[in-house]
Amino acid sequence: RFAIPLNLRSLTLQTGHALQRALQLGDDELSTIIGDRIASRMFVQDQVGTFAPPDDEADATLTDYDAHGEAAMLPAWLDPVVARQPVLRPILGAPVLVSTLDYLIAAGEPGRQGHHVSALLRLVDSDLVLDEIDAYEPAALVAVLRVVRMAALLGRNVICASATLPVPVADAVARAFADGQHMHAALHRTAP
Repeated sequence: RFAIPLNLRSLTLQTGHALQRALQLGDDELSTIIGDRIASRMFVQDQVGTFAPPDDEADATLTDYDAHGEAAMLPAWLDPVVARQPVLRPILGAPVLVSTLDYLIAAGEPGRQGHHVSALLRLVDSDLVLDEIDAYEPAALVAVLRVVRMAALLGRNVICASATLPVPVADAVARAFADGQHMHAALHRTAP
């Protein structure tokens, strides 16, 4: 299982669509999340030729993002979580998640994990693939590094895909990951 957080909505939708086609993934195997429902519906319109207008009743149960994917099998202990927000079923259950970075950033925000539990639940069992991490502004990079540390704390792997990765950024990622590994080791009383 892995998650690919990206920094642009259009890139997120394009990447999700490209992965689904290239890897021949079913709708229950890939979920795409962006923070803008209108942009998401416009992308679908470009792909299939019809615009899906908002359904007020359906949108009332959604969170502040739009998710694409079909319901997936989840462990029974997650039933109370997805019963209130069915949109979480494909997000938590799909083996591949492509999302805007803001969705997974919530998992690394100190003191906000309870508010953004779905992002934390997704990060618990997903490796991270970060694309062009060197393109972020300093404040955004710090938030990304918190997610890297959280992933390492949870015992997950992190891949940074970039054609050019400056040494200071690579060092920062390595330090954040090592910090998370040390916390993981302390939590499980093992050697880092």
